[in-house]
Amino acid sequence: MVRCVLTVFVTIFGFSAFAHSQFIQIVNGIPVDANAQTQPGGLLTVDEAVQNAVIDFERHGERGDWQKAFRVLENLPAEKRVGMLPMGNGFMVPSRVKLWRMLVDVNAEGRQAFRLFYEPKAKQLYTQMQGQLASNPAEAFKNAELIYDQYFITSYGDDVANLLGDVAFEKGQFIEAANRWKSIVDYHTDTDLSVPQLLVKSASAYVGAGRALEAQQLLGQLKQRHAQAQVKVAGREWSAVEYVTGLLGGSVRMGTENVGGASTELKLGQENLKKSWEVSFNSAKGRSALKAAVSQNYYYRSGFETMVPNHANDGQRVFVNWLGIIFAVDVQSGKLLWRTEPFEKIHPHFNEMQQGRVDLSRYDIQVIGEQVFATMVPLDRLNYWQPAVMLSTWNAQSGAKGWASGGDQNGQLSYIGRVYPWNGGGLIVSHQQQQANMTLNFLNLSTGKSEWTMPLGTITGKQNPYSGGQVFPVPEYGEIGRQLCLMTNSGSILQISPGEKKIDGQFRLYEQPTTTNQQNYYYNAAPSEETQLHTRGRMLVRDGLLLFKEVGRTELYCVDIQSQNVLWKRPTVSSAMIVDVDDRFIYLMNSELSAHSRVDGKLVWSVKLPIAGGGLSIASGPKTAFVATRRGLFEIDKNDGRIVRIVRTDETDVAGISMQLIGDHLVTISDHAVTGYSLALGAAASTSVLPDTSTSASEGQP
Repeated sequence: MVRCVLTVFVTIFGFSAFAHSQFIQIVNGIPVDANAQTQPGGLLTVDEAVQNAVIDFERHGERGDWQKAFRVLENLPAEKRVGMLPMGNGFMVPSRVKLWRMLVDVNAEGRQAFRLFYEPKAKQLYTQMQGQLASNPAEAFKNAELIYDQYFITSYGDDVANLLGDVAFEKGQFIEAANRWKSIVDYHTDTDLSVPQLLVKSASAYVGAGRALEAQQLLGQLKQRHAQAQVKVAGREWSAVEYVTGLLGGSVRMGTENVGGASTELKLGQENLKKSWEVSFNSAKGRSALKAAVSQNYYYRSGFETMVPNHANDGQRVFVNWLGIIFAVDVQSGKLLWRTEPFEKIHPHFNEMQQGRVDLSRYDIQVIGEQVFATMVPLDRLNYWQPAVMLSTWNAQSGAKGWASGGDQNGQLSYIGRVYPWNGGGLIVSHQQQQANMTLNFLNLSTGKSEWTMPLGTITGKQNPYSGGQVFPVPEYGEIGRQLCLMTNSGSILQISPGEKKIDGQFRLYEQPTTTNQQNYYYNAAPSEETQLHTRGRMLVRDGLLLFKEVGRTELYCVDIQSQNVLWKRPTVSSAMIVDVDDRFIYLMNSELSAHSRVDGKLVWSVKLPIAGGGLSIASGPKTAFVATRRGLFEIDKNDGRIVRIVRTDETDVAGISMQLIGDHLVTISDHAVTGYSLALGAAASTSVLPDTSTSASEGQP
C-alpha cells in the first residue's frame, strides 16, 4: 500500500518541471544558504546587520508601525540573510529561518498590512514563475523559493508551498515535503487548498521517511477536525482517516535511520550458565602488576582498574581494543585468531596508564566490512606527554596490518571517536594534538586518504588534572534523513550536511565558559562514579527523534532536530548512561538500571544492582532485560523493574563486565577476559579456558 501511494503522488501532481533543479537544504521548511560559514564553537556566523534587523523589526512590530517593520525585512534581500540566529529554545538556526518565522507569526493586523504592501509584488513573481515552468524551470524554481521565503503570507504563498512540497516528494525528500505542506496548515490559515488533503500528503511523506509518530499525530488531527473528509488519490475518493490509517497499518521504514542501542533478544533457560570458552588477555601476573600500579599511584585515581576495553563484533568474531593491543576471538570456538602484540607487552606501561597519560575513552574499535578500525596510542609513545591518538586498520580475518593515520607521521594529528560510514567512505573527527579546533574528515576507507575536510570550530575540553593538557570529549553520531547529527559531548549537537560540507544548525544544551575552568583536584580522593563506571555520552535515533544524554551531565533529552523542538527534558544523575531504548522506555545505567518513559521522560522504575566497574550494557528479551554483574546475570522485568531471577556465572572476580549476544552465544568482556556461553539448545556447555599462548599477528602467526 505504501509504495503504491508514494508512486501515485508523483503521478497525480505531475511535477517533473523541477526534476533536475538544484538541491537546496530545507530547515523548518525554509531553504538554507549553502554558503554559510562556521565560527569557533561549531556555530555559523552571526551577522551583526541581520541581528540588528531582527531587533528593529520587533521594535516596530510592537508599536504597530508595520510599514517600517516590513521595510526592515525588505532591506534584507536573500543574499544578505546569512549566518545564524537564536530561536530562544537552545536552537541556533539560519537567519532565513528566523526571519521567516518572525514574518508568519505577525498578528492579524500585521498580515493585513503585509498583503496591502506586497500582494502586487507576489502576484508579479507568481505570474513569472508560471510562465517559466516549461521553458526555464531553474528560474521558476528560484522565483518559487523567493515567494515562499519572503512573501509566504500573501495569497500566493500557499500555492507555492504546495508546489515545492510536491517537488520535494518527487525527489524523495520526504521530510522537506512534509514541512512545506504542514507550513500551509500551520501558518496560512486562510488557504483555499484542502486542509485534509494537505494533512494526508504530509502523513504520506512522514511514512515514507519512516517517521510513523508524526504520521500518527496527523491522523489524530484528521480524526478530531476532519473525520468525514474525503480526499482524492489516483482518481479515487478516499476517507482521509481511513487512508492514513491504512498507511500506518502497512507502513514500512523507507527512510534511513541510525537506531543505536536497539534491543537484542536474549532467552535463557533456568539453569546456571557455564563457560564454553574463555580468552584471558590480562593474566593473573598482569592483574597483579596492574594492582601494584594502582596501589603505587593511588593518588591519581583514573579509574584504570575498573576499565572494560571497547569491543565490536561482526557476527562471527569479537574484536577488542585493550589499551592499543587489538585482538580477535572466534565466537563459536573461542580461538584467539590474531593479536597485534603479545598481551604482556602492556604490563610495563600500567604505571603510565594509571597516571592518566592517555584518556582511556580514546581507545575505540569498530569493524566495517572486512576492516577493523581502532583509535590508539602506540605502546612506544605512552611515556610521551599527551601523545597523539592514531587511527589504524587491520584485516578482520587475518589481522594483517592495513593503513594508519595520525601521530608523528601526520604532524601530531589526533583522532577522536569512531569512523561513521557515509557514502562509501567514513567520517571521523580529528584535531592537532592539544589543539581545540576540530575538523570533520571524509576518509577513503581503502587507503585512509582524506578526500575532504570541513571545520567544526572549537570544542571545549577539560583539563587533565594529573598530566596537564586537555581531555577532549568523544563525539556521538546519528543520521536523520539527509543530515548527520553530531553530539560533541561538550554542550552542542551540530546538524551537518556532509554532501555540501556545511553546518545547517546547532542545538546548544548549555553555554560553555569563555575562559578555562580553574578547578581544584584532590589527590587520593575517591573517584567519581562516572570515572569508576567509565560512562559515556550517548545519542540514539528512534522514529526520527534524538534521545541523548551527555557524559557528566544530569539532563536526559528528547529532541525533534528537524523542527527545532525540545519535546522534553528530564533530570537524572550525572553518572547514568543510556544503554538501550525500546518502544516504551529509555534505559539508563550506572549502579542502578532505570527506565524512563519515551513519551515524557518521566522515571518509571529503578533498581539497584551490584555494578562497580565499566562495561555498562544490557541485553533485552521480549519482557525482561539481562544485566551482567560479578554476581551473575540479573534478569529484570521491563514492566516494573522487579528482579525476576539471578542466573549464576563463573565470573566472580571481575571489576567490570560488558555483554553482547552474538549468534547462539552470549559473550562477556570483562576487565581481564573475553568469555563465551553457548545458548544453543541441547549444546553441552563444556568449559574450555584458552591459555595466553598465541604469538603476535605482526609476526605472521595467530
